[in-house]
Amino acid sequence: MRTLCFDSDDHEIEARRYQGLRFTPAVEVTRDSHGLIVKPAVVRAQIDREIREAAPEERSPEGETPGSGPMPGSGSGTELRERVAPKRFHATATLNHSRIGPDAGRIAEEVVSHLDGLVGSDVTVTLEIEVTVPTGVPERVERVVTENSSSLRLDSHAFEDS
Repeated sequence: MRTLCFDSDDHEIEARRYQGLRFTPAVEVTRDSHGLIVKPAVVRAQIDREIREAAPEERSPEGETPGSGPMPGSGSGTELRERVAPKRFHATATLNHSRIGPDAGRIAEEVVSHLDGLVGSDVTVTLEIEVTVPTGVPERVERVVTENSSSLRLDSHAFEDS
């Protein structure tokens, strides 16, 4: 297979390497994906070649170039060191009280939806409300908020004196 690249002047040049080559055990394919699936032997050869070219004098005590060895899953001992995928994400956002709907919707669309789409993901979104009223909450507002909180089945809700 011939791999084509372009130099800074947009001239087509032939390259004997894949740009952005990486090994991942799970591959997410979307409509916007731009990638190729290549044979493990091709990946191993390119990685070994790039390691040798980058630091030919750098050797481990055993005489191996760092990162060299068999491809993951090849069943021959040493595994290629790869990025460990994170298993948990958390975030906190302070929303503008006059834009809760649009701001929460944007977070749901631009963050939560990407994580919720992952196979096996367990997503929990919590809305926390904290209000301080220096002069105190009027009894009528306290009653309405308490009733609405109960009707909406909020996990917890309470007014405090301090």
